[in-house]
Amino acid sequence: MEEVSRPGSYMSFVNSLNRAEDEDARANDSDEEMFSIAPEADSSHLGVPAANKSLDTLQRTMDTSLKDYESSDDEGQTQGARTLDLLDQIHNMYRLLDLISDQGTGGAVDKVIIAQDSLSKFANRIHPGSYVSMTKVNFHALDKHRIRPRGIYGSIDAIADFLLSLGCIDAETRELLVQPRDEHSGISRPTLRPGIYAINASTIVEPDLFYIIFWPEDDTWVDGVVSAASRNRVTFMRYLTKLCDQIVCLISDEHSKNLEWRDDAAITLPADDVEMESHDLYDRLFSFSVKQTTDQEETATVKEGFTLEHSLLRDYEQPPIGYPSDFPLGALQPQLVVGEMSQALMSVDYIPEELVEDKIKWPYRRTVMEEKLREESAPVIKLHDKISKDSLDILLELKLGLRCGKAEIVYRQTLEDDNRVRESYKAERLTSERTKMSHTLGRLAQCLPFWLVQKTVEHYASLSQEVLMIALLGDRVATLSEADVTNSIKYVELFLTENPILRNRILAPFKRDLANLETYYNSRFNVLKRQFCLVYRAIQNDPNLTNEQIQSLVDMITWKHNFDSEFAKRTPGMPARLLRSFSSVVKWPWASGGEAGTSTTPPPSLDLTDDIKFVQTMDDISSRSPVYTFANDEIRQEVIKSLKRKLDRIIKDTIEAFRMTMGHQIDVAIGKDLALRKKAEDQAAWDTLKKHMCLALSSNPSNSQKCLLIKSVTREGPSRWSLENTDRFVLSGTWTQPNTSGFHYTLHQLEIRSDDMQKVTTNHSHVCNPLVRSIPSTSFTLPLPSSLRFIRLIGKDNCLAVVEHEDALSIYFDTVDMIGASIESEKHKKRFTFERIGRNHHYALDESKHLFALVATHPHAINIHVYTYEQDTRSFNARGGATNIIKWYPQGLPTFAFVTFVPGTEELLLVDQKGHCRLFYLITETFRPSALQLGSSPLAAFPTSDGACLLVFDEDQHKLLRLRAFHWASFGSTSGIQLPLPSYVTSKTSLAVTSLGHPSANHVLFLRPSTNSCSSIALRITRMSTEFEFTSHDNRSEGAYRPISINNALIDCHSEVWTRFPIIPSIVRQPTINAQRETPSILFVSTEPSLAFKRYFATMVDEFEHKTRKTTGGMLSRIMVEADVDWDPLHSTDSISNFEAAITRSNRFIPLKDGVISPAFEQSLLGANVSEISEAITFGWYESIFNSYLAAKPVKVVTSMGEQSVGKSYALNHFMDTSFAGSAMRCTEGVWLSVTPTRDTLFAFTQSKEVPKKVLFRNNFALSRDIAELFTSFQSCTTILDPTSNPNLFQSLLIIVVKDVIKSDSKEIKNEFMQKFARIVQQERGQNFISKLHRGQLDIVPWPVIESSEFYVLFDILRDRLIKRPTTHKHAVMFVDILKTLMAKLKANDWGALDQNLALQRAEYLSSMLATALAFGTCDPNTREPLKNCDTDESLEDGQTDYEFYVSSALDPKTDEPLIPELCLHELRVTWEKRRHRFDMDDQIFLQEYNAYLQGLADQRISYVRQWLTQNTLRFGEKSEITAVMRRFDGLAKEMKAAVVLCGISCAKCGLLCIEQKYHAGRHDCNTTHLCHRICAFANQHDAELPIPPCDMPYVHV
Repeated sequence: MEEVSRPGSYMSFVNSLNRAEDEDARANDSDEEMFSIAPEADSSHLGVPAANKSLDTLQRTMDTSLKDYESSDDEGQTQGARTLDLLDQIHNMYRLLDLISDQGTGGAVDKVIIAQDSLSKFANRIHPGSYVSMTKVNFHALDKHRIRPRGIYGSIDAIADFLLSLGCIDAETRELLVQPRDEHSGISRPTLRPGIYAINASTIVEPDLFYIIFWPEDDTWVDGVVSAASRNRVTFMRYLTKLCDQIVCLISDEHSKNLEWRDDAAITLPADDVEMESHDLYDRLFSFSVKQTTDQEETATVKEGFTLEHSLLRDYEQPPIGYPSDFPLGALQPQLVVGEMSQALMSVDYIPEELVEDKIKWPYRRTVMEEKLREESAPVIKLHDKISKDSLDILLELKLGLRCGKAEIVYRQTLEDDNRVRESYKAERLTSERTKMSHTLGRLAQCLPFWLVQKTVEHYASLSQEVLMIALLGDRVATLSEADVTNSIKYVELFLTENPILRNRILAPFKRDLANLETYYNSRFNVLKRQFCLVYRAIQNDPNLTNEQIQSLVDMITWKHNFDSEFAKRTPGMPARLLRSFSSVVKWPWASGGEAGTSTTPPPSLDLTDDIKFVQTMDDISSRSPVYTFANDEIRQEVIKSLKRKLDRIIKDTIEAFRMTMGHQIDVAIGKDLALRKKAEDQAAWDTLKKHMCLALSSNPSNSQKCLLIKSVTREGPSRWSLENTDRFVLSGTWTQPNTSGFHYTLHQLEIRSDDMQKVTTNHSHVCNPLVRSIPSTSFTLPLPSSLRFIRLIGKDNCLAVVEHEDALSIYFDTVDMIGASIESEKHKKRFTFERIGRNHHYALDESKHLFALVATHPHAINIHVYTYEQDTRSFNARGGATNIIKWYPQGLPTFAFVTFVPGTEELLLVDQKGHCRLFYLITETFRPSALQLGSSPLAAFPTSDGACLLVFDEDQHKLLRLRAFHWASFGSTSGIQLPLPSYVTSKTSLAVTSLGHPSANHVLFLRPSTNSCSSIALRITRMSTEFEFTSHDNRSEGAYRPISINNALIDCHSEVWTRFPIIPSIVRQPTINAQRETPSILFVSTEPSLAFKRYFATMVDEFEHKTRKTTGGMLSRIMVEADVDWDPLHSTDSISNFEAAITRSNRFIPLKDGVISPAFEQSLLGANVSEISEAITFGWYESIFNSYLAAKPVKVVTSMGEQSVGKSYALNHFMDTSFAGSAMRCTEGVWLSVTPTRDTLFAFTQSKEVPKKVLFRNNFALSRDIAELFTSFQSCTTILDPTSNPNLFQSLLIIVVKDVIKSDSKEIKNEFMQKFARIVQQERGQNFISKLHRGQLDIVPWPVIESSEFYVLFDILRDRLIKRPTTHKHAVMFVDILKTLMAKLKANDWGALDQNLALQRAEYLSSMLATALAFGTCDPNTREPLKNCDTDESLEDGQTDYEFYVSSALDPKTDEPLIPELCLHELRVTWEKRRHRFDMDDQIFLQEYNAYLQGLADQRISYVRQWLTQNTLRFGEKSEITAVMRRFDGLAKEMKAAVVLCGISCAKCGLLCIEQKYHAGRHDCNTTHLCHRICAFANQHDAELPIPPCDMPYVHV
C-alpha cells in the first residue's frame, strides 16, 4: 500500500503530544486523575519484554541506516559514559512522554509526564533556542517547522530489531532492550522506560519524517493483563493515534503465532443482534460472595514476600572519613521506618566535624544587613582580594567601619589631602602649559601665512606665490629671506604633522573656502565674473560679430556702472532671461573661426560655482583669445584681493581654532594625568583602608571559627512587591562556620501500586511489591550529641519523631514532608528536661487510638506519660498526668527492653531485659494478671497491624535466632508459634513489622545492605474469632462466545481507545493553520496473512459501533488497514494537555511547581503573600501557551464536580475532547487544568474553587437524594469568597446532570429537584448559593443511559448552551492570572476580594516597569520590544520611539548605573534639524521652538506609556493600587519633562542663550563658536565697491 503521511507544524505536533498526555491524566490514579509535567524520573520498577526472533524480512529491506547521518545530525541524547537509562545509548532518539510512579490516595499509580529534559533537546534540535525552560517555549518559532510523524508500536523485540536496522543501536544495546524487567532493572542493569519516543529520520528516509515509537511494558500486549498495564496500553495508544495518522504495528513471530482470528470456523458471530447483546452481558457480570472462615484455632504461617533493590540500601564496610573510632559502624546502616500501613527507608550519613563553606547571596534590608555585619553575628570578616571600591563604599555605609577603629576616618582625610594637592598641581600645570601654548600660537601666527600661500598656489597655479605674499604681508616681504620662508613653512608642517587632528581641521574646509572666494553677491569679483560670462556667451552665440563689436563687448567686462542696460542694447539677440539670470555653467560651443578661438577641441566648461575652476578656465580662454587679456588681468587683481581677505580670515580662524583645540588638549591631558594620579592615589588610600580593615576585621578575640568572606555588595533597585523604593542590599560571598559532627537522615517513603492495593483488599495473601519514591520525602541533620531515639510513620502523610539532646528530650509531630524542617528548626511539640523525666526512656504508639506513650525510668519511679494526637491538625496534648508504676515492681527497678501498645486498645506491653512481658491497662492503671516469660532478652518485639499477635525476635538457649508469634487473645498461656526465618537473617539484621496494602497483609521486613535490598516474609495469621471474607468469582469467561486470545491486544488496543475516548467530540479541537490531516492508516507487519488483519479489524469496528452506539461519522471505516510480511521504512497536533496545578493533602492546599510535587517549593511559599505566591506558581507549558502563543484568545471555563465514579471524566472526554482516562478507584485531589483550543475560543476545564463559566455537577440520583447536604460546600463558599466583592467572578451557569435517567422519568426527576431547590431558596432567601454564585441560573439535565444513542447527542445541547454564554475571560492571559491568584489566595488563606489581589499584582508589575518604560519606551531596553497589553500580549506599536529620556530611577541597561541627564539631553537635542538655522531667527524664538520640540518628544513618550498603563489598568477601575501607580506615573512624567527643559540663560562667552539642562551645574554654554555670524553693521566703514563681510566678532557685542 502507499504510505500517506500527515504534514504539520511543530506546534501541531507538540500540541498533539500534549493532547496525547490527556489520555493518562487520571488513567491510573482515579476516575479523574490527570498527568503532571515533571523532569524525567526513575521508573525502574516497570518491566521489560522477553526476547524473541528478529524481523529478518525487515532487516533485509533496511539497506540504509541512521548511522549514515549521525555525523550531520546532533544526537538526541548525550553519548559518553553509560548510565542506567538506555536512552543514553540510543542514537538520535528523544523521549517525549515518560511513565513514572506517583503516590495517590489508593496507592502508587502510574502517571504519564512530559519528559522535559529530552523534549527540550528535541525542540532545540528543531529550532535552536526555542526551548529555554518549561515555562519559556517559543511556540511561534516552532510552529514554522514542518513535521510528518509516523507511529511505530508493537512487540518489544520487533521494535528493537527496527532500531537496530536503523542504526540507532548496536547488538549489545539490543540485548539489553529485550531483557525482561525485574528488580535489577534501573538499579544494577540499564533499561529503557516505557513511553513515547521520537527519532528524526528526515535526512535518510523522507523530508520532515519523524518516527514516533511507543516503547511498551513487558506485558503490555498480553490479553487479560493487570489493570495498570492495560490502562497504560490504552493511554499510550491514545497518544500515538493522536500524534500520528499513519501507524505501523511491528509484530514479532512469537506474537504472530499467538493471534486468534475471529473469522476462524470455530468462531462465528451470533445471527442476530439479540443474541449478540446476550453475549455482551457476560462482560458486565461480576460475581461475589461473603464467606465465613473455618479456622477455629490460632495459627501463624509465613511465605516468601517481596524483594526490593535500591542503591540507598548500601553497606558500609569501611567507616567514612572522620568517623569516630568509638562509634559503631552499624549506626550508619540504613533503617526501616514504618507505621501500621506505611513504610519508608531511612539512609544515614555521618557528617564529620569540619568547617563548612556555603556560598551565600543575602538580600536584606539595611537594618538586617547591618545586624549581619556586627561582631556578634560575624566574629571574623574577610574581604575578597577582588572586592570593588563600590562594594567597600557600601560596606562603610552599612557601618562596617565602626569595627575598624580610625581606619575610615584616616581614609577620608587622606582622600581630602590628596585632592587638595592635586588641585594645586592642576593650577600650576595649567599656567605652565598655557604659557607654552601662547608662545607656540605666536610663532604659528608668523609662519602660517607662508604655509597658506603655498597651499593656495597649489590650487591657483596661475598666480604668483610672491605676489600673494606681497598682497598678504605687504612691505614685510622685503625683509624676509628665502630661508625664513622655508623655515616658516617647515615649522607649520612639523606642527601639523604632530597634530593630525588640527591638519584635518584646516585642510578639510580649505579648498572649499578657496573655491568660494566671495560670499557677497555684489562683490567686485562676483560682478566681474558674471559680466565676463555674459560677454563670453554673447560672443559665442553670435558668430556674425565683427572684431570691433567683439572688442567693444569685451571692454564692457570691466565696467562698474550701466553694464546691464548697455549690454542689452548691444546684444539684442540675447534672450532677456539670460540678462536677468544666467546658468552657473557656460559651455564652450563646438564651432570654429573668429578670434574667439580657432581650435576644434572644445575647452572645459566655465564654472561659476567653483572659483578655482573659473580662474583656470578664464586663463585658458585668455590664452586662446588675447582679446580677453585686459579683462583677465583686472579679474586676476580682484582674485588676489579676495584671496587676501579670505586668507586673512582663514589665518584668524585657524589661530583661534588652534587656540581652542590646544587649550582643550591641555585640559584633556592635564585631566587625564590628574585622573590617573587620582586613581593611583585613591587606590593607594583604598588599599591602605582595605589592609587596615582586613586586619581589624580578622581579629578574633573570641577564637570563633565563624567567618564571612565578602566578595561583593550591591544595592537593590525597587522591589517588585512594593511601590516604593526599598533600601535593600545583596551581599555575595562565602559563609564559613564550624559544622558540628552529627548524622544526616534521609527518608524515602515506599509506595504500593494501586493494582496491588486492589488485589490485596480481596485477597489478603497477595504479596504487594512496594516501590521507592524517586524523590526523598524529607531529610534532616542532628548534630552530636543529639540523637534520633524514635521515629514512626502515622497514617499516610504524618510522622512522629523523638530526638534526645544533651539535656532534654524533644517530640516532633508533622507531615512527612515537613518533619525534617521541624526538627532542624526545633519546632517541637513537646520538650522535657532530663531533670523531669530522667534519661532512660522507651516509647510506644498506637495509630488506631491516636495514643503515644513515653515510659521514663527514674531512680525511684517509673512514670508513664500518655499523649493524644490529631492527624489533621497535628496537635499533640498530654492526657492527664504521669502514672507511676514503681509500686508494681517491689523487687527493684526493671531494665526495659521494649514497650509497645496492644493495637486498638489502651493496654501497654512492657518487656524487660529478662524477657518478662506484662500488660498494663492505662484506664485502671493496673497490670493484667497474665504475663509472658520469653526466657531470654528479646532482640526485637512488634505487634502486628491487624492486632492479632505479638512478634518476638530473640535467641533460644542454643543461641539460635527465632521468630515467635504470640496471639494477644491467649497471651501468657502459650509458648508462641515459631516462624521460619530466612537464612540471611542475623542478630544484627534490621527488621520491622508492618502491613502492605491491608491490615491483614502483615509482613516482616528485613534489610540486607550487603545486597542493596530489602526483603520480607508474608504472614498469614488466624484467630479463634469468627471472620468473614468478601471474595469475587470471575465468571466473565464462562459461556462467552469468544475464545480467550493471547496477544490480540496488538489489534484490540484500537477498540479500547475508541471505547474510552471520543470519536467525534461535541467540541472539536481545531488544529493550527499549518497542520494538515490525512487519511489514517494502519500497517501490520507480521508473518500472518494480510487478509486476516483486514477482516478482523472490520469486524472489530462493526462490533464497537453496535455495542457503544457512539457516533463515528464513518471515521473508523475510513481507516486504511494493510498487512505485510515485509516493510521498508525508507519508503515509507493541536491540543493541550491536562495539567495538575495543585493538590490537597493533610488538610493543606499545596500549589505545584510545573505540575510537580516539591516539598522544597512548598517550603519556599511559607510566609509569602498572595502576590509572591501567585508569581511563584507556574503551569509548565501553559505559561508560554497562555501568555504568548494563544494569549489573545477568549476563554470559557467548564468545571466538573460530583461524587466518585459517576462518570465525570468520561463525560468531559466526549464533551470537550479531553483525554481523562478515569477509573473507579479514587477521586481527584486538588486543582487540574485542561484546555480544548478552537479557532476562536479556548475551552478550559478546571478542578478548583473558582466558579467558572459553566459548572457541570454530575449527580448519582440513586444514591444522593438529599441535595441540600450535597451542596453544602456551595453554600459555604458564599461566606468565604463574597460574591459582592468579586463581581467578575461568580457568573457561571450551574448544570445539574442526573445520570442514567430513562425518558419516562425525566419529568419526575425535574419536579423532585425543583421542589428541593425551591426549599433551599425559601430557607436561605437572598443568601442562597444559586443567586450568589450563579446569578440565579440553574439547569437540570436528566441524562440518558450510557451507550444509548441519546447519551452522546445530548452533549451538543450543552455545547450550544456554553457557546451562547457571555465570555468573562476576554483573554487567556487574564484567565491564567485569575487562576493563579485564586490558588495563591487559598494557599495564603486570604479571603478578600479577588479583584483587589489582581489589581495589586498588576500595580506592582507596572510600578516596577514604569521608570524603564518612560526612559526607553520599552520594558526591556536590550531587545527594544514594544510595550505590551498584559491581558492580550499584543504590542503597542503606535507611538513607540527609540529616544532615551532621563528618569532618575531608571538604569542604563549597559552599565546598570543611573542614566546621565546631560547625555540623555544631548542625544535628544541633536535630533532637531532646525538647530542648524539658529542664526536665521531670533534667539528667544529659537529657544522657544527648541523647547517645544523637546517637550513634544517627551509628550509623545508620556502618551505612549499612558496608553500602556490605561490598557493594563482599565479593567481594574479606580482602585487605590491603580491610583497609586498613576500618581507615580504623573510624578515621573513631570520629572522626565523637566529634564528636557533648556536653561535659557545667556552664555558666559557670547551672550547667546544656554541650551544645557535647566538648573544644570557649571557655566552656561550656547554650544556654538560664540562668534557673530551676521553681516557687519558698519557698512560705511567698508569699501563701497566691495561686499560687506561677516562680523566675526564675539556674539556678545550684539
